[in-house]
Amino acid sequence: MSGDFPVIDIAAVRQPQVSAAARLEIARQVASACEEIGFFAVTGHGVPGAVIADLVAQSYAFFDLPRAEKLAVRRPRPEQNRGYIAPGEERLARLRGDETPPDLKELYTIGPFDTPETPYFTGPAAYPSFAPNLWPARPVGLRPALQAYWHGLDRVAHSLPKHSIWRLNSSKTKSTGTSASCASCIIRLRRSRPCPGNCAPERIATSA
Repeated sequence: MSGDFPVIDIAAVRQPQVSAAARLEIARQVASACEEIGFFAVTGHGVPGAVIADLVAQSYAFFDLPRAEKLAVRRPRPEQNRGYIAPGEERLARLRGDETPPDLKELYTIGPFDTPETPYFTGPAAYPSFAPNLWPARPVGLRPALQAYWHGLDRVAHSLPKHSIWRLNSSKTKSTGTSASCASCIIRLRRSRPCPGNCAPERIATSA
């Protein structure tokens, strides 16, 4: 890891001949990040640079669309993490009990796609975790770019439990299925908006 923000190189777990000691060290770093902070970034993930670059370009193209066009795929309900979320519609600081002005960010969010037509994914209890995605008409390349990136992240996520990273504290933990069956898996694209006038520091981008 590096600095205060955990950045973990997981390249070793992608190698077929990686040593047990190398696996354990990555496992230790992941466990420490999850227990002490709750999140981390990774390098050595193997997601192709072209896939990442394409998603970045398509994301900018979406956020540059006219507001009315983005609102065509607006999030239908507050609990539904799908579609476009306009600036001012979230206050992230509320998660820690603070009241601040609305966040200065706009988002586009997707969740699992290509899920089976079974009650687990389509029944009443599946909402909002498996609510349908709201794909914009433009840019036409955003959907395939997001799906390609999702599949890349899926491979990364499943390389971790495959190499016992999640088994430090429980030998019974297993990796099951793919991210298509993950109720909490989402991708959020975010663009921060400029602050109008003199804003308090907590209003810059995200209020938490």
